[in-house]
Parts: sequence; C-alpha cells; structure tokens
Amino acid sequence: MAAITLLRSASLPGLSDALARDAAAVQHVCSSYLPNNNKEKKRRWILCSLKKTRYKNFDELYMYCYYVAGTVGLMSVPVMGIAPESKATTESVYSAALALGIANQLTNILRDVGEDARRGRIYLPQDELAEAGLSDEDIFNGVVTNKWRSFMKRQIKRARMFFEEAERGVTELSQASRWPVWASLLLYRQILDEIEANDYNNFTKRAYVGKAKKLLALPVAYGRSLLMPYSLRNSQK
Repeated sequence: MAAITLLRSASLPGLSDALARDAAAVQHVCSSYLPNNNKEKKRRWILCSLKKTRYKNFDELYMYCYYVAGTVGLMSVPVMGIAPESKATTESVYSAALALGIANQLTNILRDVGEDARRGRIYLPQDELAEAGLSDEDIFNGVVTNKWRSFMKRQIKRARMFFEEAERGVTELSQASRWPVWASLLLYRQILDEIEANDYNNFTKRAYVGKAKKLLALPVAYGRSLLMPYSLRNSQK
C-alpha cells in the first residue's frame, strides 16, 4: 500500500521494524482467526505494562500500542464486516484496522503526557527524547521549549502517518460500519490538531475537540461512509 511505502521511507527510528511486525501480526490473525488467543496475549501484555514506566525506543512503544489498542482494531474487523463489493485483500483491511488502533493509542499518549508524568510514567521513546536533547526531568518539569516542540512535531507526524494508513481500510468495511469508524478516526485525529493549537503544551493543557467541531465532523464522516470502497474505485480507473 502507498501509505506503507511512505512510512518506510520516513526517517523515523523503529518504524520499518514495527511495520514488519505489523505484517506478521496481520498474517497471523488472517490465517488463524484466534480472538481468544489475542485476548490472552493482550491481557498478559497489559499486566506487564502496569509495571513498565519507560520505553527505550519506538519498537517497544509500538508493541505496547499493539497489545492495548492494535488488537482491538484487529478483533473489530469480523464484527464490522468487510463490504461484499470490496476488492481489497483481507490482509490489507486487517492492516488498516491495526494501523487505526496504533494511531489512536499514539494520540492518547501524546495527549496525556502531563498526566502520565505526574504518575511517574513516560510513554515516549527514550532514544528519541535523548536525540532531541530532552531528559526525563524535562518531562517531569513540564516546560514547553523549542526542543520539546521539535520532538512533538516528529511524534505527531508519525501518528498521522498511521491514520493515513488506516483511512483506505475504513472504506472497505461494510457500509453500516463505516460511519462510526470514520467519525472516530476524524475526531481522534483532530486531537493532534489541538495539541498543535496549544503550542505543544501537553503538560498542563489537555487537548480536546470541542462540541462544535465534533458536530461538524459527523456529517463529514457520514459523507465519507457513503463512498464506494477505495479498492473498487481504484479498479475502475
């Protein structure tokens, strides 16, 4: 998929390795359809994550996101259903669902940096913080600096790439399922916009989407839900 090519070409540490795991995870789910096994893996990972307060790189953070949110996306596909007219491969739809789960969890993390820090937790890649000249103390002190702004721009860019990867997959779902999924995607992605609007102060300001913007997003989501699957549009070109 084009978005995967874009992600692989991005100079973001750990992302290519994460996507390789992405493909392996999707293949596993598509070949075995073992939701109970996934639930058990998720349960064990969450129990471990309760004790984990640091993530040394994006590989580790990705695995956390995979188990707490990516698996939700994977298990939701059989519930939502794939449109009967879709020409997309099952693997590509699962890959997009996984990407949406990862994108949502990364957005949660970026929104809640201050709250997590007050609990002694830092859900950010330690190696990328170090590259940006930032330390744990900088996170705990909660001061917005140019270093922090640059770091956050990089994190937001990565989250948006996962949202972009997810978009085409939404169009392949059954029509009845598309509207709520589109609404969720659009509203969650706007949280990233709000972080930017707050000048990247996610230490003391909680980014949220106002009621007016939420209401405006609903008809947009509904309109997108009426479009034919991307794979069908692409095949007609």
